Amino acid sequence: MNLLFENLKNLFTLKYWFTLNPEPFLPVVLNILYVVFGLMIIAGLAAKIMSKKHADYPPTRKIFEKFYYLLASLGVAGLLLVFFRSVRAYLLGAPFLMLFWLIILLVWLYFVLRYVFIKVPKLKEEIEMKRELEKYLP
Repeated sequence: MNLLFENLKNLFTLKYWFTLNPEPFLPVVLNILYVVFGLMIIAGLAAKIMSKKHADYPPTRKIFEKFYYLLASLGVAGLLLVFFRSVRAYLLGAPFLMLFWLIILLVWLYFVLRYVFIKVPKLKEEIEMKRELEKYLP
């Protein structure tokens, strides 16, 4: 346990983040990362299934598709980064790539959530207006 806390202190040093050939992850951290990235891939596949289920309603289908692409691609990329780190691949296992991965996740999640909370309500309103108008048209 002390070794884990000692490694956590490294997260706050620049030397750790820009080492091109760092030490592999501790087994506990490695297992946690494999589970997290595996769950991201599984959640992405579930989102893809839900997008097929909601194929008749475009805004909901597109929300699930966006989450599918986000979770599946970043889950696979995360597994690759962890794998390269565990085999001590030079440059491909560098810690700054995980930081870069996290930044990509946050930016992509921002755009997906912006679509969900800003664009989708407008699209739903437009669809409801079209349905109302179609009731009165022959």
